[in-house]
Parts: sequence; C-alpha cells; structure tokens
Amino acid sequence: MTVKQLFQQLGVDYHTLPRKLDASTCDDFVTQFRAVFSGSEAKEARGVVYVWSVQTAIPRVRGQSKVLYIGQTIQTLCQRWRPYARRMGKDCWDRYNHIIATYGPISVNYATYPEPRKGETRLLLCYFEEHFEYPPAN
Repeated sequence: MTVKQLFQQLGVDYHTLPRKLDASTCDDFVTQFRAVFSGSEAKEARGVVYVWSVQTAIPRVRGQSKVLYIGQTIQTLCQRWRPYARRMGKDCWDRYNHIIATYGPISVNYATYPEPRKGETRLLLCYFEEHFEYPPAN
C-alpha cells in the first residue's frame, strides 16, 4: 500500500516535509531529526495524521510497502517529535541506521484531519487489511 493510497482512504491531500532522514552516523541522525521537525511546515502542521515512508519498499507478510510508521498528533509535528531527537538517536539508532541503509531515506508525509486519532485508526486498519500486519515501526 502506498502513501498516496493511504491518504486517499481519508479523502485528503497530503504534504511531505522538505527534509529527509538519511544520516549515516548517530550524531548526524539526531541533527537531521531536529532539523526535519524544526522547519516551518513542521511548526505549522497541527492536528494531523502522518506517515513516515522510505524510498524502497519493505517486504511484508503480504506484499510490500514503503510505509514505515503511521501516527497522529493534535499538536504540531514539531511539538510531537522534536523533543525526541536525542532519545531516538540514543535508543533507536541501530534500527534506523539499518532502515536507512537498506530502504533509503525516511520522509515524513502528513495531512490535516479533523479527528487525527480516528484518521490514524483508519489508516492502520487499511494497512493491516492489505498486509496482514502493521507498519514495521508501529
């Protein structure tokens, strides 16, 4: 299932943050993570459903997908994720290093949605129905 197909399930257009995560070191990952979620779009995108995606499809139980993570926030993307930059680097670097090296840069796609929690639930259900499992980082 593609990012576009997921957002079509909600009947909304989506946007992609301009920066990607493609670091090759933990320190660069933390710096990039902060930068991705410090941009003007991330500071303005409030009440959204978001999908992290990669460049190359990941094999799933059924099929394959570039979707890495599905989430939601009533805050801005900056408020939701920027505080976790150091923790993501410290606790999750090995995982994200493998993902980036194997499947390419990580992009953050998002759409404003009136009830983000319901939107997230719908996207997770659609993903599960297509692949018989949730996205790998959920």
